[in-house]
Amino acid sequence: MKKMSTRLMVLFVAFWAFGLTSVSAQTPVFNIMGMNICSGDTVEVDIQVQDFTDLVSFQFTVGWDKTKMQIKEVTFVNSALESNFLFGEISDTLDILTASWFDNTVTGVNLDDEEKILTLKFATTEGDNQLLSMIEFSDNPTMREISALANGNLEVVDGIWNDNMVMIDEPKFVEAMVSDDIDMASNGAVDLTITGGEAPYDYNWETGQTTEDITGLTAGDYSGTVTDSKGCSLAVGPFTVGSVVAVDEIQGLEAVELTPNPASNTVNLRVELATTTALDISIFNILGERVRFDQLESAQFSIDFNVSDLANGTYFVQLQSKDGIHTEKLLLQK
Repeated sequence: MKKMSTRLMVLFVAFWAFGLTSVSAQTPVFNIMGMNICSGDTVEVDIQVQDFTDLVSFQFTVGWDKTKMQIKEVTFVNSALESNFLFGEISDTLDILTASWFDNTVTGVNLDDEEKILTLKFATTEGDNQLLSMIEFSDNPTMREISALANGNLEVVDGIWNDNMVMIDEPKFVEAMVSDDIDMASNGAVDLTITGGEAPYDYNWETGQTTEDITGLTAGDYSGTVTDSKGCSLAVGPFTVGSVVAVDEIQGLEAVELTPNPASNTVNLRVELATTTALDISIFNILGERVRFDQLESAQFSIDFNVSDLANGTYFVQLQSKDGIHTEKLLLQK
């Protein structure tokens, strides 16, 4: 493709004989079309227009984050503009592309609303960040300028320039509730939670199971792949199912209440027992790490735990006496 001149001033001087008019032309709109992609995908970004009526020329610079996206080529130019569409250098090392067009017949060109004028192809860097890169119009080094015909006269007009973004939108792992295999009865399970991407999801576990949650598991490690409807994939696991011997419930335990649940800053634990009992009270995160601990000996009590410094997610509140264990699930949402 041709190298573009950095300005269209020569063109405007040549048109000066047409004069200006008090009747304004329409205000054209240039839209960069954003999209959601999978991490590491190649992406083609369209630039569309609206109110493209009797336009004679335009020029602009478009830029992006070159550490996240590398331009490869211009894959499409509108046929009505192709013969006089000029571009600057295209290189992986650059974070801008300059573009200009002029109608050398000076009769003005019309395009339909939402018609695209060009398409830019990028390679993208893999990453788990939601925003991959903004793609933005700018005036450096080539200023945004537009000219149009109004009642047969050339007029320099304002434009509306709408930037947009390329987003990574693929399945994301939230948490997995893992249940151990108790008494070697093949009753372990993995309860998976996935968000993001575009449903429905396909699940493919190493066990051959194709459901979101898997059950009937013996002790061991379990991994799988989640794929959304756009083909974006996410590896999950390994999740370790342990082997445990069943334990008894706490004798005389009559009531356990966690409020609020979900919690954000403070959670209250209320317990009622038939007799005075010594208890170890622990809060564990999803990794099995103990994040809170207390000890009480009572028949009835109410205790507050400050959880404001803990991350959102699933936790387990465990009561343990000398002869039994009781566990409650706690959700933190801030």
